[in-house]
Amino acid sequence: ADTMAARDAAIAAGAGTQGARAYASGVQLVPRVTWTALDLDLERWDNDDIHDLVVNNSRLTCKTAGTYMMTGMVGIFLNAGQLCALQIYLNGTTPIGETTEFWAINGVVIDQVSCIYQLALTDYIELRIYHTSGAAQNTFVTAQTSIEFMMQRIG
Repeated sequence: ADTMAARDAAIAAGAGTQGARAYASGVQLVPRVTWTALDLDLERWDNDDIHDLVVNNSRLTCKTAGTYMMTGMVGIFLNAGQLCALQIYLNGTTPIGETTEFWAINGVVIDQVSCIYQLALTDYIELRIYHTSGAAQNTFVTAQTSIEFMMQRIG
C-alpha cells in the first residue's frame, strides 16, 4: 500500500538516490534508416558508477536494482516530410521506450523519449536514434538539451 510510512521508509532506505546524467560534447554522424546508439563522453553527475566514460560509453548500467525514470534528448537536422525516432533500448535487445516525430519543415528537431521501467542489477540502457533524411545527418549539440541521457532511481 502507498502510505506515508511506506514512503518515509523508502526514503530512509535510500530509494531514489541513485542516478546519472551523461551527455555528448560534440556532434555524431547518424546514418539514415539505421538505429544508432549515441556515445556519451561526459557526465553531469553519476553517483552510482552507472556510466563509464571510456568503455561502452553509450550505456547507462544499473548498479542498484529498482524502478527507474529514464529520459533521453537528441537534436538532429531533418528535411521536410522526414521522421526522427528515439528509443530507450534495454540490454541491446529490447526497446522499452520510443517516440517518433514527423517533421513538416526543414530544420533542427530536438526530440525526447522517456519511460519508467524496473531494472535488475547489470541491466543497461542505450539511447538510440533513427531518421529518414536523404543522407546521413549530424546530431545537433546544445547545452542541457542535446545529446543528453539520464536515469534516476525512483523506487
